[in-house]
Amino acid sequence: MSTKVFLCPFFTVMEKVCLLLSLFSSCSLGSPGQGVQTGPKVTTVAGSSNVRLSCIPPPNVTITMINWKKDNWQGDPQERRNIAVFSPNFGLSFPNGPYKNRVNFSSRTVKDDASLILSRVKPGDEGVFICEVSTFPHGNFEGKVTLDVLVKPQVFLNLTTDLREGNVSTMVAVCEARGGRPKPIVVWEDLGPAFNMTEGRENRSRIGETWNVLRELWTIPERSSNRQAVGCTVKHPAFVGQLLKLTEALSIVFPPVITAITGYDHNWFLGRSHVSLKCHVDSNPPSTIGWIRINGSLPKGHILVEQQLQLDLPLLLEHAGTYVCTASNGLGHARKEVTVVIADKPLHTRTSPGGVWVLLGGVAAILLIIAFVVTTAIVCCRLRTRHKPAEHISDGDLNTKFPNTQPSASSPHVPDISAPLNIEPDVTGQKPSKLTPYYDTDGTNGESWGPLDEDKDKRNCSSLQQQYQTTASRPYISPSAHYV
Repeated sequence: MSTKVFLCPFFTVMEKVCLLLSLFSSCSLGSPGQGVQTGPKVTTVAGSSNVRLSCIPPPNVTITMINWKKDNWQGDPQERRNIAVFSPNFGLSFPNGPYKNRVNFSSRTVKDDASLILSRVKPGDEGVFICEVSTFPHGNFEGKVTLDVLVKPQVFLNLTTDLREGNVSTMVAVCEARGGRPKPIVVWEDLGPAFNMTEGRENRSRIGETWNVLRELWTIPERSSNRQAVGCTVKHPAFVGQLLKLTEALSIVFPPVITAITGYDHNWFLGRSHVSLKCHVDSNPPSTIGWIRINGSLPKGHILVEQQLQLDLPLLLEHAGTYVCTASNGLGHARKEVTVVIADKPLHTRTSPGGVWVLLGGVAAILLIIAFVVTTAIVCCRLRTRHKPAEHISDGDLNTKFPNTQPSASSPHVPDISAPLNIEPDVTGQKPSKLTPYYDTDGTNGESWGPLDEDKDKRNCSSLQQQYQTTASRPYISPSAHYV
């Protein structure tokens, strides 16, 4: 936004006329197309190297002077002070004051671009800067630029030391944002679902143009909160992403507690070696751990490695007994024992998990191979049966298989009826009767035998011949299907 101030010059008759007209209305010898152009509000962080305050003079005018001023000088709204001056005749001038050596024009052609460069920005630089352009014969024009200076706060997260386990609410951490402008916002985050925050007090104080904000974290110290992370987040426009986060872990001291002794699997036997007992201790600060054996000393050749008691030599019956783990850290003591029995022989076979998986894998592989072989054999047999050619029997094979038959070309399965009959004598002494074969013509392929006399023999032969001719006219039937 710009404001124009008109001044009537007094040089010629024209100026006198202007003065006369100014009594009734404003006077201008021709106004420029536009006033001073300034940029929007500028926001920067204190300590920045350079900040640009934009000012473009109106075009097509004769510039006699350009003057940068600071409004509200040292808090006085009625006072303005020059901080940079340009004259086409006399050049540049930077009056003494807090801005000397910190301001300069950004362009060599100031009449075209009168923007000002301010370096080493301070919180006190915040305010309104005025770019005033004096022209002939149109008078003075001015534009204003507002500068906002942010002060980045310093953030500190301090944890209370020597926090002891107890049942009283205690301040465990303090998060402070110091010297921020505008006022920073401090919050606690990432405390975890199990963290029981009893209070979150906040203190605010203003020092000059900056703010200090301090927030406390209160809780009941418990061993479950040891190594619990607490996060402090400070929100401020001067930070990248407008926030800064610090995280620390609580340290709560408590006496030792032995949670378990591992290593003894109830299968220690004579000759077994490379066994160990491990003592699991929870304490802060860390405890000093020791091993003893009730009613005896520790076995010869034992090795103490941190929390473990190692027995690498083969076990003997004398190694049995009650072993005790002791722990102390200055806040208290703890002990836990385990009774070890040495057996004559192993109670059970110990198989490592890796061996079990290898065994199961081998069995599965064998089953897959067997299934593949069986499936392949079945498929091959079916394919061979499906594509096997039909069996062909030649006449020679037929004569070999059935030597008493003389098949014809049309009916190879009909026997020769001229062959002599084999008549066995009657065991009763009676005259044997003749038997002649009778071929069933109803398609049952059966044979029926009955006694025949000589008179009927010829008639039967004639009937057989007729049956032969009838049978010969039938389709071919395989001998294997006709004879049983």
